[in-house]
Amino acid sequence: MTRSFTRRAFLRVALMSGAAVGCSPTLTPPPVKTAGPASGTRFRLEGDSVTYQPHPRGCEQTTIRGSARAADGSPQPGLSIRVWEEDPAQAIVIVTDAEGNYAYDVSAGLTDKTFRVQVLDSAGAPISDVIVAAAIPDCAFNSMTVNFVAGP
Repeated sequence: MTRSFTRRAFLRVALMSGAAVGCSPTLTPPPVKTAGPASGTRFRLEGDSVTYQPHPRGCEQTTIRGSARAADGSPQPGLSIRVWEEDPAQAIVIVTDAEGNYAYDVSAGLTDKTFRVQVLDSAGAPISDVIVAAAIPDCAFNSMTVNFVAGP
């Protein structure tokens, strides 16, 4: 018994099998895990203080930025940094980039709000103390830097 295909059925089979011109199955490589901090690693505020400087965009923005570094100074990519005002349930979570840096614009323009910043592990558990960063409504101090370093 011969079976005939309509053009539509043939094209559907060709597309599904990847036999159509220019089609080939795409294999997605498994995700690569980046090396995070060792289990039990804690982070502390580098230099024991939040630093303030003028924002590169002038008075139009207030930002919290910083970095996470290992004790040897190497960057810690992929760490979660939690930022919030009063209610931790309203926190925003930022992930450090390949150089261990993060930034979050907390306000358009100047503000006098107080923010909290904390490092979290991959399970969402805190691995630093809560750092309090009070924004200063002045164009010379509207970029707050909160750097974390691994250590005791």
